[in-house]
Amino acid sequence: MALFGRFGHRGPYRKGEIKIRYTKFLKVMEVIGIVMLVGLLIYTAFRYPMVPDEIPTHYGSTGEADAWGSKTRLWTIPAVAFLVYGLVTLASFFPNAWNYPAKISGENLPQAENKVRQMLACMKVLITGLFIYLQFEMLSLSESVSMGVTFVFMLLMFAIMIYFISALRRLSSERVGLLKK
Repeated sequence: MALFGRFGHRGPYRKGEIKIRYTKFLKVMEVIGIVMLVGLLIYTAFRYPMVPDEIPTHYGSTGEADAWGSKTRLWTIPAVAFLVYGLVTLASFFPNAWNYPAKISGENLPQAENKVRQMLACMKVLITGLFIYLQFEMLSLSESVSMGVTFVFMLLMFAIMIYFISALRRLSSERVGLLKK
């Protein structure tokens, strides 16, 4: 774990094994995320035979399809969804590599780690939802996607990040010290 401390980590270190506790919230979010990923695969496999050989593969900034390709490209979105989900899950196992937006002490480190894990779990579910939406649009052979839906996903992601960053700042040892005086 010391290796990760060299890459800009400013938080406190814990020596030895880091025990990851899955709260009820984290378990529920993991189940939701995995069900969404499996649903994405099942939906893609079910619809795949019904799709013509050429499908929209990219949507421009206006939401209009601007590239077309083989229907085998339908497997790209599930593959990327699984990859992103896996990488974010992997990152959640290395809290010593995280940069916190506030000074965290050893006393409140477990709470801070839990907040970051909650944020990552929410982001995984939200990103998987975005991939499901994009796959649904591709399988519906839409020649355009609603940029409003994409914008809502982005707003939700930023809202989640802002909420958890502010929660981490409230855990800051500097603020706790100020409150005690």
